[in-house]
Order: sequence, then C-alpha cells, then structure tokens
Amino acid sequence: MRRLKRFGLLVMLSCFCLPVAAEDFAIVQGPANANVRSGNAEYARILRSVSPGARVEILTTSSTYTRVKLDDGTTGWILNRLLQAEPKLEKAASAPEAVTVENPVVDQLKTELAQTRQQLSDARRLSEPRQEPRFQNLSSAELLAGVGLFLLGGIVGSLGVIQYYRKKLNGLRI
Repeated sequence: MRRLKRFGLLVMLSCFCLPVAAEDFAIVQGPANANVRSGNAEYARILRSVSPGARVEILTTSSTYTRVKLDDGTTGWILNRLLQAEPKLEKAASAPEAVTVENPVVDQLKTELAQTRQQLSDARRLSEPRQEPRFQNLSSAELLAGVGLFLLGGIVGSLGVIQYYRKKLNGLRI
C-alpha cells in the first residue's frame, strides 16, 4: 500500500515536470496591412490582408517568407520582416525546479514526435502548388513560332482591311 502511494506521488510529480507545449506565435508589425499570400513569392496570389498588431501562429519559415495560420484558420505566407516573434514559455509555472524524472521512453517518444513533425512540415511544403512564370519553360523555337504567327495574323488582318475599303471605295473618286 505504501509503495502504491509513493508510485502515485511520483507519477503526479512527473506530470507536473513536463514542459508546457508552447506554439510559436508572432505579431504583425509595420505601418500598413500585411498581405497574406498563397505562396512564398511576391507574385503569389494575395489571399487577404492582416492589420498591424494581429496575432498569427507560425507554421514554417523560409528565408524571406513565413507560413502562418490566422485566427479564422486561413493559412498563407507573410514577409518575415513584417512579423515580430513572441517569446516562448519555457516551463510550466507550477513546476518545481528540484524534481526531475528522466524516462528513456518519454525521450524516445519526444524524438519520434519531432521527426514526425518535421516530416509533416516537409510534406506540407511539398504539397503546396508552385507558381512559376508562364513563359519560363518555352524553348526558343516555340517562342519564335509564336511571334511569327502573331506577325502573320497582323499582316493578314491588314490586307483584309485594305481589300474591304478598296471594294467599298471602288466607284468613288476622291
């Protein structure tokens, strides 16, 4: 009975010693609204605009853009320079300093959780549609053919207009 009480007390103390899972949040800053885009590029479609002072959840970051989740559930990309990170909570407020319990199973689960989160982040990043400029993948032959057809259409159209007015003005003397 005494061992059971000690074990229960140990389990309760170990629960209080676990760190609080804190998510990353940021505050939108700047003199004007920040655009939330569908991709991490300047030419990506603007989903909506967020006013300065709004709190957003950080999902992933790249070199110039951060993928965020808004309060209404919308996810998009905002320029890094328009975000100010909030400080994280490191420990639970009621956690005592002296009592720590090391458990290899918990450490292994934490490692697996971190790996799974990284895989999920990579999968989300790869599933995002990439928007590339329209004419980036055209070969020079395709481009030359397009320009040639455009010019040919202009010439044929001009000849048609000239022929139309020649018929109409045939009997008139100017």
